[in-house]
Amino acid sequence: MPRTLPTGVSTALAAQTGTFVHLIALEFSGGTTYLTDAPADVVVSGQTYTAFGGQIALGTGREGDDARASGLSLQLSGVNQTILAALLTDFYRGRLATISRVYYDAAGAVIGGAVVLYEGYLNDDWQLRALRSEQLEAGNAILETRIGSRLNQPNQQRGIRTNLTSHQRQFSGDLFFQFVPAIAGKTIKWGAPVIVGGGAPDDSGDPHGDE
Repeated sequence: MPRTLPTGVSTALAAQTGTFVHLIALEFSGGTTYLTDAPADVVVSGQTYTAFGGQIALGTGREGDDARASGLSLQLSGVNQTILAALLTDFYRGRLATISRVYYDAAGAVIGGAVVLYEGYLNDDWQLRALRSEQLEAGNAILETRIGSRLNQPNQQRGIRTNLTSHQRQFSGDLFFQFVPAIAGKTIKWGAPVIVGGGAPDDSGDPHGDE
């Protein structure tokens, strides 16, 4: 899919007077993590992207209907414990990842807004590489994954599973499945015995009494 550069970016790049930084938004079950390879935090459209002090390497992205060929490889080097904690504690499969760039002119001013380079889903595992434990503690580990193309995931309504999270995606505030584990194994009696003729059932269980 073609991308349109903001006004002035092409001119700055052609004159070799501009520069850029990457912005990455990774959705996790505990919230979205915003990262940048800039030397300091970057604020774009009111959202702060945290400088993690490392580098971002992107593979060649391909978009198409072939799931095996489509996607984009992502490598984060110099990651810290904050990023690792999110990967270890939160769910991420099937959630969105967005990679953008922000361009600056020679004076350090932002040219236009953020340009989205790639947007896809976190369907693959994350691979962690660290030569020694002290490297990991110092934030010198390398994380790698592959972002799947959005074209490979049909834009359709998913079915509702029998759990609270899935149910509330369609019916927010409905707590039905929250109480299901509490009634597991219990005997549920429906209705009430019908008494014919106004008498009570005798010991034999005959609702008609001594008729």
